[in-house]
Amino acid sequence: MLVVLLGYVVGHGLWRWIGGMVDAAFGTSAAAAAEIAGWTTGALLLAGVVWCLLLLRRRRSR
Repeated sequence: MLVVLLGYVVGHGLWRWIGGMVDAAFGTSAAAAAEIAGWTTGALLLAGVVWCLLLLRRRRSR
């Protein structure tokens, strides 16, 4: 759960920061999608951690 939370916070923060710069420059509303970006980043981080743990477990069993 902490991995997803960390990914969410990082993804949300980066999207708000970058989206805020884009919004200021072009007058768009890219920062509004920050929550979607946060959850996506959290899910991808969780998938990466699970994949790495499975690889480590597989290597140890050999």
